[in-house]
Amino acid sequence: MNNPTNPLNSNTLIARCHESLFAITQRTENLSYMILSTSDGYVISHTVPIDSQTDPKRLAAMAASFAGIGSGLAAETHLEGVEGNIIESKDGFLGCRLIKTDTLDAVLLGVFQQHATHGLALWTLKKASGEIKDIVKLFNS
Repeated sequence: MNNPTNPLNSNTLIARCHESLFAITQRTENLSYMILSTSDGYVISHTVPIDSQTDPKRLAAMAASFAGIGSGLAAETHLEGVEGNIIESKDGFLGCRLIKTDTLDAVLLGVFQQHATHGLALWTLKKASGEIKDIVKLFNS
């Protein structure tokens, strides 16, 4: 049974989030995978390949910490309305986007390969986070 006061108790909501992330991952060139987590670091959904050595739980916790550090750094420099962070490497980059709704604060992490552009990555994360917001709002109406 679903608990309407906690959206994460809804298996249907979690399944819809996964469908959305899976579709975006499949159709976006140079996007390796995405992880959606709560703001305190628990996995909601992910598209990490099953045969990967990557631990989605570990990455979800790190992404939540990264989002918190980014927000804290922005606050210290008097920047408001933080939307996300980026880490660049020689092999690609990570994009982290904050998702805030009335009932859920979440973090979306996208892992992009080296041939992805920043513009495509930021657009993909913004689109995916918008879809997740819409899904959460639908389940709370």
